[in-house]
Amino acid sequence: GELLIAGSNAPATREVIQQTEMAKKIGYDTVLLAPPFYTRPTQQELIRHYEAVLKAVDVNIILYSYPAKDGSDISFDLMDHFADNPRVIGIKESSGVLQRAIGIATRYKDRIQLVSGSDDIALDFMFWGADSWICGPANCMAKAVCDLDRTYRSGDMTKARAQMATLYAAMNILESGKFVQKLKYGCELLGTSVGECRAPLGPLTDDEKSAFRAAMEQWARDGVPANPRAWLISAGRFKAIDVLRRRDRFDALSGELAESLDSAQNEAGVQEEAAVEDDRLRLIFTCCHPALATDARVA
Repeated sequence: GELLIAGSNAPATREVIQQTEMAKKIGYDTVLLAPPFYTRPTQQELIRHYEAVLKAVDVNIILYSYPAKDGSDISFDLMDHFADNPRVIGIKESSGVLQRAIGIATRYKDRIQLVSGSDDIALDFMFWGADSWICGPANCMAKAVCDLDRTYRSGDMTKARAQMATLYAAMNILESGKFVQKLKYGCELLGTSVGECRAPLGPLTDDEKSAFRAAMEQWARDGVPANPRAWLISAGRFKAIDVLRRRDRFDALSGELAESLDSAQNEAGVQEEAAVEDDRLRLIFTCCHPALATDARVA
């Protein structure tokens, strides 16, 4: 069934409790809570934060994992702590890391529900057990999103994959930046003007509007391609090319890091080779992990 969910996030526990109390008073029994932004609490601090909210207000909680925006992760240790708490009912997983979603789905089956929160890989989430989707793009692509969900539940995977391939263009443009502005513009294209974003967010450029409008029109015009298998082969080629490009960038970055570490080792002349190799692996993982923002990967 449907569940009405309020977002009651704030930078401090006290403010989260106040806003959660407000949500409860107007009829919400479930809240979506990310880690408090900006402050970057530790995992133990986050556990105490969520426990304080549960103690103060009689609501259920859906955890919200979006480390690229919040600067804090929701670790498996934290989820282990709450896995048997019947009031922590799910986690919206927006890290974009499919391996993590698979880990959540398998580790917490029937305890913490995996909720799709990475829109451009929503079909992968469905396949791995996500039974719900908290979807920002549904504000302006509700029919397409619901069609995909219904098709998957019907068991027609070929059609579902073709629908996802068509949706992917719009989802990918949304995820590339100016997410909220594009959602508002999408609503405008559907005939519902919802105004401009509040500062500091600015308007879209003409090129950004054109690209997003074309992606939305593609779905409205084409829907599911006449030959889904041929479409999937074509989409698969583009995805394979994208993977190769990412691999090339990773290899290039790995080489640069290796040269930098070798240079540092020569200058210091004190590190054992085994230790340098170990440090190199950790540094490459830290800089290239897909959960990090692009500009953070080469910090």
